[in-house]
Amino acid sequence: MHNLQWTMDNEENSKTKVTQLFASFSLFLICRKTFAYLLNSVKLGLVVSSIILTAVIFLFQIKTSVIAEKRLVNEEPGVSESLCSKEEQIIWSCTTKKNKIASVCASKKLKTDQGYVQYRFGKPGRVELELPKAKEGSIGYFRYSRYTRPLVTMLQLTFENDGYTYQIHNDDNSEEKPPIRSSMIEIIKSGSDKNSSIVCRNPSTGSLMKLEDIVPKDENGIQ
Repeated sequence: MHNLQWTMDNEENSKTKVTQLFASFSLFLICRKTFAYLLNSVKLGLVVSSIILTAVIFLFQIKTSVIAEKRLVNEEPGVSESLCSKEEQIIWSCTTKKNKIASVCASKKLKTDQGYVQYRFGKPGRVELELPKAKEGSIGYFRYSRYTRPLVTMLQLTFENDGYTYQIHNDDNSEEKPPIRSSMIEIIKSGSDKNSSIVCRNPSTGSLMKLEDIVPKDENGIQ
């Protein structure tokens, strides 16, 4: 009888140990799943936070770029003189380092099939160069191109005359601190590697962006 009781006690102890072991293993699995869930939640939270932060930064850059473009378009006249008459609108104008004036003037009413655009260089009352000379059909004389990325806007107006290519640059770079605004005219002689540049001394008046939907687009883009 004593041996039988001892055997029954051992079996009961074994069952208890098995039950405890199973319970411990079940608890381990639950803890493991819980930990994995929490870890995934943290990872997901980090990913979501990263996406939100990236989106905020991108939207901020876009907003800043749009503000820069609006500033280019809405620049108040008077920063530099112009060779445009009172009956015309100033598209763009700047004073050079040699105190000459370069201006892009247009008729008040300006559409793709209405009005005119002309480039002028010289001084008030003494224009040295006016292109094209004829106002009729002058809109097709020019080519316009624009490059933009967040905080940067680069505008270019191109035209040709007597073997020379003229490129007017009207740029705004807000990536730099402080922001850099610059205007210049590059003159490229056909078949020659020697180019000349006319640098504007003061910030320009107006913006070439006013011609974006008016003159034909330059297929070569910004150069």
